[in-house]
Amino acid sequence: MSTPQSVFVMLKPVAFERNLVEHILAMLAGEGFTIRHQKIVDHPPKELIAIQYPEEEFIRTNRLFSRQRIIDYCAGGLVMVMVLVGENAISKMKDIKGCPDPKRAKPGTIRSLLDDTIEEADAEKRALRDLIHSSDNETETKHQIEAWFGVTTT
Repeated sequence: MSTPQSVFVMLKPVAFERNLVEHILAMLAGEGFTIRHQKIVDHPPKELIAIQYPEEEFIRTNRLFSRQRIIDYCAGGLVMVMVLVGENAISKMKDIKGCPDPKRAKPGTIRSLLDDTIEEADAEKRALRDLIHSSDNETETKHQIEAWFGVTTT
C-alpha cells in the first residue's frame, strides 16, 4: 500500500451552472478520495486563478491566446476548490478527469459529462467550458494548495 497523496482540484463555473457538483463529488468519493480542505469562492481573483495556468505551458503549446479566456471564465462565477487525499491521487485524478477536450474524453470520466469542444471554443473565441482542473504534479499541488488555502499539504 502506498502513502496517501494530496491533489488540488477546482470545479469550474459550468459545474455549478449545470448542477453537476454533487454528481462529481460522488464520483470522487467513489474513487476513494477524501476531502481534506474545501471551499466555494464566488468570482475568485484572477490572480489566484492565474496560478493554476502558468503562462509557460500555454506558450509551449502555442495557445497563449486561450490562457486569458480561461482565467476570465473561472473568475466569472462560482468555483469550488478542494484538497483531495488518496492513493496516487495526482495520477488517479488525471484518469478520472479524462481528456481535456470533453468530446474526446472516455465515457465515465468527469469531462465526458459535457459536450463542448476545443474547436468550438476557439471558433467562438471563448474558454472551453470545462468542469474541472487539478494539479499535474506534486510541485503544482503544493503551490496551488498554499495559494488557495494558506496551508502546506503534502
